[in-house]
Amino acid sequence: ALYASPSKPPPYPHRAARSTGLLRMPSACPLPDRFGSAAAWVRVRALGAYGVGMAQPLGVTRLGLLGVPTSVASFAPGQEKAPRALRDAGIVQALMSAGVEVEDYGDLPARRWAPDHLNTRAQNVAAVVDDVVGVRDRIGHIIGAGRRHLVLGGSCAVEIGVVAGYLAAGFERLGVVYADLHTDLNTPQTTGQGALDWMVTAHLLDLPGVVDALASVGRRRPLLRPGD
Repeated sequence: ALYASPSKPPPYPHRAARSTGLLRMPSACPLPDRFGSAAAWVRVRALGAYGVGMAQPLGVTRLGLLGVPTSVASFAPGQEKAPRALRDAGIVQALMSAGVEVEDYGDLPARRWAPDHLNTRAQNVAAVVDDVVGVRDRIGHIIGAGRRHLVLGGSCAVEIGVVAGYLAAGFERLGVVYADLHTDLNTPQTTGQGALDWMVTAHLLDLPGVVDALASVGRRRPLLRPGD
């Protein structure tokens, strides 16, 4: 989650979110039966302000929804199915039934992972940069419309675009909570796997050895300062 607000986050946002029923939909949706192993790739990117599973304090009821159906930064296909799976499972209806006004900004172009034999240490980097720039521009538009936002996707690289979008909207200091199995501090020089999803935090912090085109998508470099 990412918050960029002068007010203090609620002390127990997960309790507030649970009381609205907004977190019940994922546990009730039939994704494992309908999508099999692909369900493992489904993630809700709740990047905005406060909370677990939501991208705004619950008192804010105007939400911009954006889908990012891509897996090109990953190491296998499947993540690009997440936005459609979540929409089919009823996430928009669940939000609206909880009193949230949802403006659906649609999906960015779908991109499916394929091995990049020409750039094995930073695979599909041009497509990843395109995705990140697309997220940056859409997030800036959502913020400019006075809405909080919820991004649906499965790729960790989405966060680079969200941070860049906040910077483009004029925010200077950002607080980021990055929850993942790994710290994603790899660079193309420290791992030969080539999945840019494993290098997201390194690019946000502009560590030595990152890809210039990806680390420089925002209004400043580094996108995140160590204190953030």
